[in-house]
Amino acid sequence: MTDAFATESYWFLLDDAVADIRWEDGPGIEDDFDKRLAESGRLPELAGAPVASWVAARLARLTSGLPGRTTDQQVDGGVFHLDFLVFDRDRTQLGSVQIQADWMGVAICCVGPNAGQVLTELTACLLAEPEEVARCRLEVWDPGTGRRHAYGYEGGEYLWGRYSRLQQQGRA
Repeated sequence: MTDAFATESYWFLLDDAVADIRWEDGPGIEDDFDKRLAESGRLPELAGAPVASWVAARLARLTSGLPGRTTDQQVDGGVFHLDFLVFDRDRTQLGSVQIQADWMGVAICCVGPNAGQVLTELTACLLAEPEEVARCRLEVWDPGTGRRHAYGYEGGEYLWGRYSRLQQQGRA
């Protein structure tokens, strides 16, 4: 398992620590990242599942699978987060990217120099082969409600966020 992938100019390494990123307005913040992805017209058919499930499955493919440390989280609101360290091609760390996603949307934050360019390349990488996803199940326990939220791709379908399709049909 590599936990890393490259774009034209950058390397993204999945970080197992929860980054302390300040979400300040600027070129490295997109609160509606899911809308940018959806408006590209390149997302596969999600059958009503949230874009967050596609993002998890796409990143699982790019990183050769999401390691166990990222797939079971406890976060208020049932939001999952994935943190990446960003390096240039000379292996100099430039900053960090944090993706926060739930059944309502996907937000992304990049801190460091050239944050706008980093996000542009990351977006292009995600959308380059949108059908290339990997099986994964990211579960988030929301301590505020006591509910589990599932995101990802398994059994040939995307998970529904607050409840997987199997849970909605009473089979899980």
